[in-house]
Amino acid sequence: MKTLDCSTIESTQNSLISLFKTDLDGLNKFLLACNEKITFNNGIKDCSLTFNDILTYFQLDNEEVLPDRITMFHLSSSVDDSSFKEHGLLNLENVIKKGLLNEFFLKNGIKIVYKEGVAPIITYKNKDYTDEHLFWRFNQDKCINGFLIREMAECNSNVQHLKKCPEFIHDLSRLLTNPDLVSNWIKENKRIKLSLSVDFKDLNNYDADILIVGAVEYLVLKSKELWSSGDNYMVYLDEDVNILPSDILRIEVQK
Repeated sequence: MKTLDCSTIESTQNSLISLFKTDLDGLNKFLLACNEKITFNNGIKDCSLTFNDILTYFQLDNEEVLPDRITMFHLSSSVDDSSFKEHGLLNLENVIKKGLLNEFFLKNGIKIVYKEGVAPIITYKNKDYTDEHLFWRFNQDKCINGFLIREMAECNSNVQHLKKCPEFIHDLSRLLTNPDLVSNWIKENKRIKLSLSVDFKDLNNYDADILIVGAVEYLVLKSKELWSSGDNYMVYLDEDVNILPSDILRIEVQK
């Protein structure tokens, strides 16, 4: 089972050693040769390394290099980690179907009735709300977003807001004109970082070339002390994918 794991320098090295069918000395010689292909000019990163360069150097074909699984990170929030241990990480449709947020909604005077194929009905203060954006999230764009594949995911500005409150709760807050919904969520829930192992084929519109070249780029930039959390790479899952509890590698409570 070949895994692309860019969570640390060592895990990235081990992943590429396995994918490139080489050893640490062979990988380091290749990284040294890549120094001229991955540079910074006037503060702007320039990478001329290609996937074909990798295949040619290690005399491999495309299929040999592709990983079976990928390690990624997701920022979330929850009262505790029991839901992740029991249910895993679910897309929005399944979170609502299973009623995992019902207790929080009830405390805040909200009821959601969801039926497949029609807009969810949200009841608040004796008024029913329907919303096309939420309908889209339930039935089309229901994938779990915000996955990063390199270290310091919790410091990336693109996803930091997810540590405090899910986007869905922000959407509900705006729809119901209830700003307390977000503040109540933040007050009640802990910030959590999940480390996950996912089938590579479950990535949405993934480009293996970019991910593998990016892993090489990460090691070169780290060696030059030029990598920052802003250089992290975001990936997405296919719409209907849920992550099993057994695929959650670690659950960390964040400050």
